[in-house]
Amino acid sequence: MKNINGFYIDDEQKIHPPITNLPDAVIERIEYFNELREDGATFLGVMQLILVDENCSYIKQILEEYDMFATKPWIPKSKEFREWEDKNSFGLADAQIAVALLYGINKGIK
Repeated sequence: MKNINGFYIDDEQKIHPPITNLPDAVIERIEYFNELREDGATFLGVMQLILVDENCSYIKQILEEYDMFATKPWIPKSKEFREWEDKNSFGLADAQIAVALLYGINKGIK
C-alpha cells in the first residue's frame, strides 16, 4: 500500500510522492507506454495499454488502433509483470500504476 498512499515529507518539509517499490518489469512497462503521452496518448489510454490482457475480447481492436497511432512497437506483458499483477488483485495493481503515471517513478530513498 505504500506504493499508493506513502507520500512523505523530507527534512526540508517538501512533500514527495510514494517511493516506487515495483518490480523492474512493471516499471519498464509503465515507462515504455508512458512515453506515448508525449505523442498525444491520454492517461487512461496509457493505463489501458499497460493493463490490457492479451486474451480479452477486444484486444484485436486495441492492437489495430495501437498500430495506427503508436510510434513504437507493441510489447506483450512479461511473465514477471503478470506474476506481479496476479499478486496485486482487487485493483491494487491498477492503483499502483496510476500513482506511478501521475507522479512519476520515484526511486528516491526516504
